Amino acid sequence: MSQQLSKVVPIMQALIRLGAALLVILTITGCSLLADITGQSAADSVVSDKLLVLLPPDQGPAAQMLKQTVTLTRHGHQVQFLTVSRFEAQQVKLLALLPSGQPLMELNYDGQTLTDRVYGELPMNGQDILAVVQFSLWPQQSLEQYYVPEQGWQLEISKQRRLLSQENKRWLKVEILPSGLIVDNYSQNYRVRIHTLEKMDL
Repeated sequence: MSQQLSKVVPIMQALIRLGAALLVILTITGCSLLADITGQSAADSVVSDKLLVLLPPDQGPAAQMLKQTVTLTRHGHQVQFLTVSRFEAQQVKLLALLPSGQPLMELNYDGQTLTDRVYGELPMNGQDILAVVQFSLWPQQSLEQYYVPEQGWQLEISKQRRLLSQENKRWLKVEILPSGLIVDNYSQNYRVRIHTLEKMDL
């Protein structure tokens, strides 16, 4: 019995070391891709650091869950990930995963408190991520209620496009396609292509 254990233990130790090495490789690969995208100089910032507005969950779309692929392009580099979003009147949840399965980000917003956990570097903070999602999906009436001219916001909304400006400088442009969205964030100099894989009513 002791001889069998003496043979098994080294094999298990080798497997553990291999698993740890693979995890490190996946982590480094994901971080290196994101590092290329997140590099930002002062010249990249074309607008102020004012944050986008978070909208009430109960003003959003009907309760649903979306599974989508996201391609983020910045400075000529791309990173792809999968998102699972859950929209309900009480809260909004969003989970993002890299193709390796490595968690990239978790967001939870109940209309009062935003909880975000970001596991890799991204070119925007949690509030901007959620605000971009809401600007793309929330109804026009909600946008007009919170992005008001008195605060310098300018809105242009049609069935195919949404445009947000601040003091005549563009912040966001959303192109609405049959199978997804194209989002240009001028304040952070990136483009996001979103393709909807699955939509489920809750």
